[in-house]
Amino acid sequence: MTSKPVLSHTTSYKNNGSRVYIRDKKYCWIPASVVSTDTTSNTAIVSVDLAANWVSITSHTSDEQFDEENEREITVKLSDYPGGELPKQNADENGKLLAKSDMVDLPNLHEAGILYNLKCQHASGIPYSRVGDIVVAMNPFQRIENLYNEEKQKFYVNKIIWGGNQTSDKDFSMVRSKSTVASFFKFEKTHYDPNIYETSFRAYSGL
Repeated sequence: MTSKPVLSHTTSYKNNGSRVYIRDKKYCWIPASVVSTDTTSNTAIVSVDLAANWVSITSHTSDEQFDEENEREITVKLSDYPGGELPKQNADENGKLLAKSDMVDLPNLHEAGILYNLKCQHASGIPYSRVGDIVVAMNPFQRIENLYNEEKQKFYVNKIIWGGNQTSDKDFSMVRSKSTVASFFKFEKTHYDPNIYETSFRAYSGL
C-alpha cells in the first residue's frame, strides 16, 4: 500500500526574485516573481511572469491581452494564502519549469504546482501523468501518433504481466526509437511513464 502524498507549501521565497504562483480570477493561478515583501502589512509585491509561449498554450481572446498582463506588478495579501505563504514554482536554477511524469517527484507539491505540471505535459503532447499509483489523463484534443501502437502494448504487457522476460535490449531500443511522443520513455526512478496500457495491465495482473 502506497502512502498518500501530502500537499505542502514552501516558505523559501524570502529573497526578492523568487518564483512563485499567485491567485488569478481568470486563470486560477499565474506565475510571478517576488519584487519585495512587507512584514508590517503582511503583503508582497510581485511581477507577473508569463511564459513566452503563453499565448500558444493558453486560451486567449487576443495577443494584446497577453501584452497587457505580462510583467505587471501586483500587491498581494499573504493572509489570502494558506499559512500566509505564496506557493513556490517548481523550476530549475535557470527558471525553467520542471515537468514530471510522476507528480510525487515535484519539489513543491501544491494545487498550483499540480495544475502547471499538467499544463506543461499537455503542451508537450503527453496526455498521461500520475500521482503515485493514480494515473491522471487529459484529453489532448488531437491525434497523438504511436500512443497506442502494438509495440508499446507489447512493452507494457511484457514488463508488467510477464515480468520483463520476453523483451530483449534490442527490442526495447526499437520501442523507444519509434515513439514520436516527446519524453514518453524517459523513466524516473523505478516507474514506467504512465499509459492506459500500464493501468489496464496492472489491473489484469491483480486479478
